[in-house]
Amino acid sequence: MRYARSIEERLEVPAGQRRPLGYYLLEAGALLPSQLLDGLEEQSVYGSRLGEILVRNGWVAEFDIERALEKQKATVPG
Repeated sequence: MRYARSIEERLEVPAGQRRPLGYYLLEAGALLPSQLLDGLEEQSVYGSRLGEILVRNGWVAEFDIERALEKQKATVPG
């Protein structure tokens, strides 16, 4: 059941909502899809912030999270 939902399904957002952090990390090439799915699974179990999980596991640097969050904020529909 680990990857029951594809990466595309996990990154889908309704019109008018911001894209998730993982979308921007994948787009930048800072993260592999399998790492994102593992991070999202860990998040669903423990409830930590995704960025914290990804950094703690050594999959991305804090700088990557900051850049992705800046891009996410800049592209919020509205």
